Amino acid sequence: MSKLIFRNFFDFIKTNTKADIKNQKKNAKSIKNRTEIIANAKNKNSILFSIKKLENTEITEYNSNILMNKKIDYENSLSNEQKRVLTSIKGQFLVIAGAGSGKTRTIVYRTSLLLELGIRPEKILMITFTKKAALEMKERVEELLNKKMENLEISTFHSFCARQITKEKNFFNIEKLNILDEKTKYNKIKELIEKHHIKKIKRIPFPSVKRVGELLNKEKFQDTSIENLLTDREKLYQMEIFQVIAKYLEFKREYKLFEFDDLLDVFIEGMEKNENFRNTIQEKYEYIVVDEYQDSNIQQRKLLKNLVGNNGNLMVVGDDYQSIYGFRGANFENILRFSEDFPKSRLIKLETNYRSTDEIIKYCNKISKRFLLSYNKIAKGIGKTSSYPYIYSFKTKEKEARFIREKIANLLASGIKIDDIAILYRNKFVVIHILKELEKNNIKYYLKKTEDTNDDTNNTLSNDDENKDKLTVLSVHSSKGLEWDYVFMPAMLEGIFPSGDTQDIIEEEKRLYYVGCSRAKSTLYLTYPEFFYEKTGFYSIKSRFLEY
Repeated sequence: MSKLIFRNFFDFIKTNTKADIKNQKKNAKSIKNRTEIIANAKNKNSILFSIKKLENTEITEYNSNILMNKKIDYENSLSNEQKRVLTSIKGQFLVIAGAGSGKTRTIVYRTSLLLELGIRPEKILMITFTKKAALEMKERVEELLNKKMENLEISTFHSFCARQITKEKNFFNIEKLNILDEKTKYNKIKELIEKHHIKKIKRIPFPSVKRVGELLNKEKFQDTSIENLLTDREKLYQMEIFQVIAKYLEFKREYKLFEFDDLLDVFIEGMEKNENFRNTIQEKYEYIVVDEYQDSNIQQRKLLKNLVGNNGNLMVVGDDYQSIYGFRGANFENILRFSEDFPKSRLIKLETNYRSTDEIIKYCNKISKRFLLSYNKIAKGIGKTSSYPYIYSFKTKEKEARFIREKIANLLASGIKIDDIAILYRNKFVVIHILKELEKNNIKYYLKKTEDTNDDTNNTLSNDDENKDKLTVLSVHSSKGLEWDYVFMPAMLEGIFPSGDTQDIIEEEKRLYYVGCSRAKSTLYLTYPEFFYEKTGFYSIKSRFLEY
């Protein structure tokens, strides 16, 4: 009898202990969720305060006196909005430049004005995000002034740091910069994974080579630990992931190899540890211009603060509406928190869209109104008119593909150039059947094979002769900065576009959708089938974006 009572008592304790543990875990998760909600709310309020602070400093006039008696007719070459940018010389400025607002033209003219005002070219530093953009910008400045500008430095963040480190190799104690390219990096990670002979845990595969590389990048760019970045499934391999990463970092140290992003770390560390060196760099570059700042990451933000200091002359240009590279490490908050980094800064807006018709602009404004965090910018057109964006649904993806093929064929038959048409996709698998349809009509197309991942070899479309006279088929990410008269965006279904449903994902997907729609100059087609089956899943719900 006593044994039975003891056993029953033991079972009671065991059952209740399990229940307690379960409740504790549930409570802990609830507390964590509440903590995250509170933290997110505080962060949101902090960002809104920074935005409001800068909004109150907006520049609405320009100084026409600066433009008088110059070789270039600035007064009649640019709009009043653009001339506000042009004549803002001394100080720190954030220029929020909407889609199609002519920001590159404005930057080029401003640089020309600086040179006409007698500022030596070596005192100017212009930073953009691709080598191609840097070269094009320099060519445009030289063309405008009709002279070579050998000492005008226009480069990417990485190229700038590489040059500085090479010039000051004794200071940095680096004899030679051995750059590790992406292919070698991933081959090494693959080799290390294979060396560990990692066995499957609970039939869950080890993270891919690409994912391990992504974790390395995100740890750096998002200023967090790899442990915090792991999914629950990946945490099963936490120790093994740490070992692979540790061995990879050891490999870099042993052979003195640098990734492009390491160059920023090296240069920033040198500036932060040596005040004399930092002062020398700050004195060398009196006027700094940064383009596409919405694509900057934590490293680049830190580098810029060190380059400019408290009183340097800085102009940062970007569009918070077009911040779409979070997956590459871009930090959307950089442009929103600009007033925190540069308390003396002022705001200038370029809101006139010279690219699109009024109907396209109105639609894009509807999208931007849905953004949770952004500067208050309403784009306006110049009176060009067309039709409102077309939205079509189809029974099957094959019927959708046939419609797109027929529309394109009709456009070409009516005299529209093939260069003026583009198909923009969210995921490549949604256009495979469309490409087969195009081939039926012998419509030649250019399909970008890979996404650009490195900004020193990249953010655009190639101009090679082999791609001329071909229809552009491009990811929405790769379309930023480009434009076409006619744009088709297929497979507008939940799970495809937007690709997920968490708040962070939806916010970036909204901005991506804005980018895609704002590529259209005159006509935009948004299409979707009633269902779409792919190995990634079954999609049958119309995209929420089409309700805007």
